[in-house]
Amino acid sequence: LAEGYRREFNYLIASKNDYKQAEKYMKGGQYLEAIPEYYKVLENDTNNIDAWEKRENAMLQYENLVFAKAEEQLEAGDAEKAYVTVYTGYMDLKNVLPYMPGTLAENVLMELNNKASEYKTKYEQNYAGSILGDVAAAQQTGDYYGAISIALDAYVSSDTDELETVV
Repeated sequence: LAEGYRREFNYLIASKNDYKQAEKYMKGGQYLEAIPEYYKVLENDTNNIDAWEKRENAMLQYENLVFAKAEEQLEAGDAEKAYVTVYTGYMDLKNVLPYMPGTLAENVLMELNNKASEYKTKYEQNYAGSILGDVAAAQQTGDYYGAISIALDAYVSSDTDELETVV
């Protein structure tokens, strides 16, 4: 019986340490790192309800951070970087979440997924516009072979595009 109490006590100590670590991450603006620590807080820990609320806050703060960085990149004219930022944010969050993370986590993942798709489309539009501009410029100078070559290179590279699709 004493061994069972000791084990339970050790679990609670570990849970309280996880909570403290999550709090340190939050204070440092490391929202992604805080999320799994908050998930580790046990149900019978007195910090459980607070950890649950802060875990949700950490997810929303992380999402805002990712979106702000991506918007900055998009405003600077780099839709590809914006896409990569959101896609990476999606994958990083997905990797720290436990199985069945809850409704808020699933909603944040869905929002990251939707934004990644939006930025990928913008990147593809910018890329296509750039290629069409290059083809037109080559045609205007009479370099028809160059225009065909530019279009062909763009077509071939579209099959090996490095941008991944979020699932």
